[in-house]
Amino acid sequence: MMMQAIIIKNDGTNIDALAKYNLNVDYIVEGGKERQDSVYNGLKALKNTDIVLIHDGARAFVSEKIIIDGINYAKKYADKNANSNKAS
Repeated sequence: MMMQAIIIKNDGTNIDALAKYNLNVDYIVEGGKERQDSVYNGLKALKNTDIVLIHDGARAFVSEKIIIDGINYAKKYADKNANSNKAS
């Protein structure tokens, strides 16, 4: 599974300033005026992605288990949904 990491910054910080943290991300994307605009900007940056996880900074302490469970549920139910939507 290919994983892409994106940071959407929306706090007025210069994007170049984030480079000093040596973060392991594929893209740094400008946020939008509203959360939905920020999410849209992030989605536009993705390439060949099957599963998208969106996390907001208000709940910064999400556990690794919750993230892994979310990915596993997405895989499980995406497969079932894809099979149920096939034309007969």
